[in-house]
Amino acid sequence: MHYVYSHSEIRLASAVGALVRLLFWPVFVLRMALVAIKGLRPNATSMRANYAKTLRDELESVAASSLSTSKIFELRVAFDRYVALADAVSTTDIDSGAGEILRIAGHEYDLLAKSCISRRMSRKLRDHYTESRNDLAGLMASFALPNDIRIENIVDRLTSLTADALLQTAIFERERTYSVSPPARIAA
Repeated sequence: MHYVYSHSEIRLASAVGALVRLLFWPVFVLRMALVAIKGLRPNATSMRANYAKTLRDELESVAASSLSTSKIFELRVAFDRYVALADAVSTTDIDSGAGEILRIAGHEYDLLAKSCISRRMSRKLRDHYTESRNDLAGLMASFALPNDIRIENIVDRLTSLTADALLQTAIFERERTYSVSPPARIAA
């Protein structure tokens, strides 16, 4: 404490700092409030996720009357997997970090190797995406009634969310095969 009182430059700096804080405290409070509000503002990714969750909840409520609990959980997993893979496939560049590893390792053709790895990863991702689309289409077609407007509405909104017209085609083709009764046997 004696150090502070014996050095006048410290007293002057602390006095000026206190005066600045006293005069400009509304600016600092406003800045902190803006930072807090900006952090709470939903971004496009969280709004898409909320919309997908709303669609999933609607789909589960439609399916609840005709599916068992285990099938509803299976539908939930298939839906979440499909939406997540649709988001992953929609990104143009898949950076797996392989380029950095190849560069550090001193690979002779690191850019070529990175593009090969990226192409292989994107092909695997598309294959998983196609598989998830078929899984979801099979589950949805198994409980969808022909001409059910609720299912058509959910599928239309899901198609617009994921930008995947093949989902709609896959569901309604499978729905037709599930709804057609087997041909009658002709007695000989």
